[in-house]
Amino acid sequence: MSSSVEIKRFGSMIGGSRRMRKVFSRIRKGAVVDMPVLIVGETGSGKELVARELHRRSTRAGKPFVAFNTGAITPDLVASELFGHKKGAFTGATEDKVGRLREAHGGTLFLDEIGTMEAKMQVSLLRALDEGMIRPLGAKQDAPIDFRLVAATNENLEAAVSDGRFRDDLLYRLQVLSIHLPPLRRRLDDIPMLCADFILGINDEYHFDIKGVSEEAMAVLQTYEWPGNLRELKNVLAQATVTATSGYIKVSHLPGRIVGAVGLGGLAGDSTFDGDSAGDFSVEDNQPVAPQSSTAPEVPTEGAETRQVEDGLFVPVGTTLDAVQRAYTFKTLEHCNNNKTQAAKLLNVSRKALYDKLLRWGDDKNPNQ
Repeated sequence: MSSSVEIKRFGSMIGGSRRMRKVFSRIRKGAVVDMPVLIVGETGSGKELVARELHRRSTRAGKPFVAFNTGAITPDLVASELFGHKKGAFTGATEDKVGRLREAHGGTLFLDEIGTMEAKMQVSLLRALDEGMIRPLGAKQDAPIDFRLVAATNENLEAAVSDGRFRDDLLYRLQVLSIHLPPLRRRLDDIPMLCADFILGINDEYHFDIKGVSEEAMAVLQTYEWPGNLRELKNVLAQATVTATSGYIKVSHLPGRIVGAVGLGGLAGDSTFDGDSAGDFSVEDNQPVAPQSSTAPEVPTEGAETRQVEDGLFVPVGTTLDAVQRAYTFKTLEHCNNNKTQAAKLLNVSRKALYDKLLRWGDDKNPNQ
């Protein structure tokens, strides 16, 4: 059995990988200076969590945090949403609207998908930031604004500037401090603790009794590419817990698209409930996990009643060789407490060969570190 997983928390965020430690360091530095921040990361990678953590650690923490996705509504409504309007300013304006810039007064304004903002709105936003004043639609007087702007994008804004889709002066204003958030496939070491935390929340919300994720299922989760990032992982776990309802999440509980993507299609789950899942293990169950606990329970190997595995990895027939190699390499690293030199010796490969494989799999740590 694998040892229990420690959930490493940074406020509302979770992660212990080198990349996430760098993100946490940038957040600490950015929180103490009242300057604009640009967060760059793929959809579903947790950009709003970064923005909220910046706000929570800043001098504006006691003031409003206002989030707005500029790509979530039609462009003709963005001006009203951001700047507000007076009653009668346009057809349908039946009452005064404050606007997000004024709602965030004294606090933090988080603008997600800012790359979708039209050129005219980019000019208006830049002018508002420069002057510290706005005029709601239909108003006769300006109103003061005072907020910290945190913007986020899932695209390369430098390329958007080159294409003429984004103003260079607004980009310069936004990226005083940039935070690059890695996608989940670039922080696979964090998946066990993310799973543990998500399961704690799912158990608490839906009154399930999921103990954790089996080693084989975890190997699948750490092999999949996760194009939807954290959001996709959470949804996959939610689906798996509904199928399992109690006990441990096994490969058979995972969605077919996940299992099939890593070459284990024969063990794909389906939409039916596995009524026997709660009693499939001969190991003694742990006590129910408290929702606020920061430690995940121990995880048995699937089929532990027929296979005794001291510290290894069960690989079902049909697994691709690349998936086997990847899963076994990470298992060996876990066994060696991430000591690359020791793991290379156990795997009978050179240290450089091990690092080359990790680089190909998305872990490009410097072998000289």
